[in-house]
Order: sequence, then structure tokens, then C-alpha cells
Amino acid sequence: MRLKVNLQQINSGQLISYNYQYPISCFINYTLIKYGANYLNWLIKNGFDQNKNNLDYYTFSLLKIPEFESDVKSLKIISEEVNFSVGMLSDESFENSIMNIFRNKKLRIESNSYLAEFRINDIKKEEYLDFSGMVQFKTLSPIVIAQKVVFNGFESNYYMKPGDHDYSEQFKNVLIKKYTSYLKNSGRYNLSWDSDTPYQITHFKIKGPVKSRLISIERKGVVVNKIRGFQFTFEISGDKNLIKFAYETGFGSYCGWGMGCVERDNNFTQNFNSTIEVPLEHTFNYDSLYT
Repeated sequence: MRLKVNLQQINSGQLISYNYQYPISCFINYTLIKYGANYLNWLIKNGFDQNKNNLDYYTFSLLKIPEFESDVKSLKIISEEVNFSVGMLSDESFENSIMNIFRNKKLRIESNSYLAEFRINDIKKEEYLDFSGMVQFKTLSPIVIAQKVVFNGFESNYYMKPGDHDYSEQFKNVLIKKYTSYLKNSGRYNLSWDSDTPYQITHFKIKGPVKSRLISIERKGVVVNKIRGFQFTFEISGDKNLIKFAYETGFGSYCGWGMGCVERDNNFTQNFNSTIEVPLEHTFNYDSLYT
């Protein structure tokens, strides 16, 4: 299920930190836990463990802010309304009830320095898409592909960049591993698939310029984690149920923190080489890919 959430500022001209993903993630979790007991029970039966969070079951986009002012520390929201997209693992029987529990709720985006409040004044289901054949997506939030490595003597996460030689393979592996976990926990997995998996990504190619983003996860102004992801346009084909699952729950890792959200791109016509040279920004520190 995909939702478009429209927010209205409670006070005009509010300020928010650039790192606002964690408060939105907390808001979604809190609302589902407090008001969505039946839905959470269904999630648990399908493999979600609330304590371990071993299956990212939703994703969300960055905020779309039509008019804003920015400085080095914050965004000042000028437009009265902003919106974002939410993708969520669901069943049709829960869709209306999920929408209802979010209607008219208040979202607080709070950091150490700023507090902004919004009210959900509209929430709508996005139209269903056909994922057969080749599909072209563009990212609405960074895609994070992380590998466990030893760095400076410690086990660390290495955040892969699209220029890495095995990026495409790891991109596919992360998705297939998450989908397999979902199928096994939900009882939909066939043991014969161990030797012959029917759900595969048959094609993946980055088609657009790549933008690097270093995201700080902040809890009440304290940075508890830093992750690096990348935004780009890409084309993909394969099992349509697998791609639908990724569209609803996110590509890559840390989807529950607002990573890996995409939308279909029907207007992208530029052609790019399959070998991507990632443009490094002047603030880009290669060591920051390790945490």
C-alpha cells in the first residue's frame, strides 16, 4: 500500500532540522502501536518483530516542501502545506483502517533547537501500479546498501556507492533477502525454492546522475547514527511481486528510518552509461562511509 500524506503547518514559518527522519519514523510507529492493534498482529504473523525490528515493513519519502528558506542549520517552511509518501506492507483488508488511524493526527518534528507541528489534513491511497516488465523509478529518499567490514580494527558498516563494482549485486541481494524473510515468516515460502528461486531481479541499471547524502539520525538533538545513501534514477525488471514488495517497503536498508522510498518515473528520457562515476561533493569524506 502507498499513501500520500498532506500536512498543514499549525504555526506559519516553522523551522526544522535537515535531519528529520527519526521523528517521522517515531510518529508512524507510535500511531500504529497505539491505534493499529489488528494491523500489528497481522504484521507479527508475517515476520515483523517489534523488539528486533528484523523486517522493515514501511518506508517514507523526504518531505516535499513547495516553498522554503534554508541556512546551514535549518529549513524554514514558507508554504502552508507540505506532503510526503508512505509505503507500507499491508493487506487490502487493512488499508482503510490504516488511513483512518492517521487522519487528523498531529506530527511533531522536534530537535534540540526546533519544534515544528503539523496536522494531517488529507491522506489518500496512491493508484495501484503494474510492475510487469521494465519499470523505471526515481528515489524519493536515499537508498542505503550497507556491508559489514572491519575498518581500523573494528567491525563497521561500509555504505556502498553506486560506483563500487559489486553494488548492483548487493542491491539485488538485500532486496531478495528481505523478501525471502517475509515469505518464510508468513508461511508463503516453498522449500523447493532453496534450489530454484522463482523471484529474481533480471535487470538493474542506474540511469541518472547520482547524488550522495549523509544522513544523521538524531534523537532529541543527539546524533545516534550516521548513514550514507544515494539518490538516482534506475530501471529494474524481474518478479512483479518482488518489485511491488520493494515499492511498498523500500529498497535497501534502514527503510523504517525513511530510506529507500521511490516513485515511478515515466518521463525520464536521458541515456547514461552503465558505468557510473559518482560525483563527490566537496564535503564528501570517504571515511564517513564507515560507521
